[in-house]
Amino acid sequence: MRIKTPHELGMRLREARKDAGLTQTELASLIGASRQWVFDLERGKPTLRIGLVLKALSALGLACDIGPPQGSGATGRGTSPSEVLNRARQEST
Repeated sequence: MRIKTPHELGMRLREARKDAGLTQTELASLIGASRQWVFDLERGKPTLRIGLVLKALSALGLACDIGPPQGSGATGRGTSPSEVLNRARQEST
C-alpha cells in the first residue's frame, strides 16, 4: 500500500492495531507513548516524532519502504536537493 499523507498512514496504523487486537492504550504501552499520542497518530497529525512512528509500525508488524514513486522511472540516485524541492513544490500545488 502506498501511503501519501499522514491521514492515510494513521488510517493504516489504526487498521493494523485493531487487526492485532490492541487498544490504543496497549499500543501506547508497547512503544513508550501516551494513549493521546496514538490517538493523534491515528488521526493523521503531521507533527509527530518519527522515532515513535517507526516504533508503532514495528510493533504492529509493518514496515516502511522508501523508493521512487511507481512508474516514475527514477532510480532514487543522483537527485539533487533542488530537484527534490522542485518536485515537492509541484506536488503541493
